[in-house]
Amino acid sequence: MWGKALMISPVLEKDATNRSIYLSPESRWYSVSEFFTIENFYEEPSGGWITYEAPMEVLPLHLRGGAAVPFQQPGLNTVESRKGGMGIMLPLDGNNESEGDLYYDDGESIGSQENGDCLISHFQMIQGEISYNVMFNHWEGSDELMFTVITVLGFRDEIESITVNGVGSRNFYQDDKGMVTIYMLQLPASENWTIKLNTIQKP
Repeated sequence: MWGKALMISPVLEKDATNRSIYLSPESRWYSVSEFFTIENFYEEPSGGWITYEAPMEVLPLHLRGGAAVPFQQPGLNTVESRKGGMGIMLPLDGNNESEGDLYYDDGESIGSQENGDCLISHFQMIQGEISYNVMFNHWEGSDELMFTVITVLGFRDEIESITVNGVGSRNFYQDDKGMVTIYMLQLPASENWTIKLNTIQKP
């Protein structure tokens, strides 16, 4: 496990094209090995021991439900990385909730956290509402960071509409596997914001 969210399971045997992986039955697990290349993911049907297909080009990666993670397209250096849009991936747990934290600084200075030259924020999804809250920010560079996409995994209710900071938006897509992608966002990492998923009420 890398932190509480990401399970990395490399193949260690020569010429092997699959491997056994143990997933805790107490959590929902999402395979995201191909998410950043072809936006493919799936939820594992159950926990316990599974056999995972892993040819040479695939590194087995799983996200634990409930543990949200931020991401950003990489650059050649920290200056270039600042120009890339950021995102949040929210894999839902058994209660359809997910939460995580973001720490960010300039990537170069020594003692940024001790000196307070950093951004610390918390984000979560509860009852269909995604909220982002800045907990601490004394870093001038935070104004350059912008969230442009939010991805929810494991959302089973059909969405009728969404609002971003109270304003309706049509920039979302929901597939039949439970992935919701909210795109074309311009949400500063230095400010609080909310996104509400409004679902179709079943009779």
